Amino acid sequence: FVTSNRYYAYAIISNRHLYRCQMPCIEDSWSYVPFYNMEYIDMEEKELWALQTGSAGLMHRHVVETKARKAIPGPCGGSYQKCATQWKTVSPHRDMVWASDQNGGVWQCQQPCGGNGEWKPVP
Repeated sequence: FVTSNRYYAYAIISNRHLYRCQMPCIEDSWSYVPFYNMEYIDMEEKELWALQTGSAGLMHRHVVETKARKAIPGPCGGSYQKCATQWKTVSPHRDMVWASDQNGGVWQCQQPCGGNGEWKPVP
């Protein structure tokens, strides 16, 4: 996967590690970002959202400028191991974050999305 905004491009390479480069990207300007086992990424102007592989299906929010990151709990809150929702995709936008789960459900979370009870199913 590859995603970008006007400042950076991010890519998941074959070993599921994440790399980024500052625009305009040139061949040797990619640097490693300390996320591993990434399965899916998407971004808006200020944040990169990433899904981690494995049974937990963890979702992360990465603030591009400060490099701060946070794990975002699923709709059941608390521990991911207790949560039946396994994320498949995530799509951040200025006012809302949209996500789909492995069972075909669609969810929305008002920005700034902190997870837990903020996820609402879309009928």
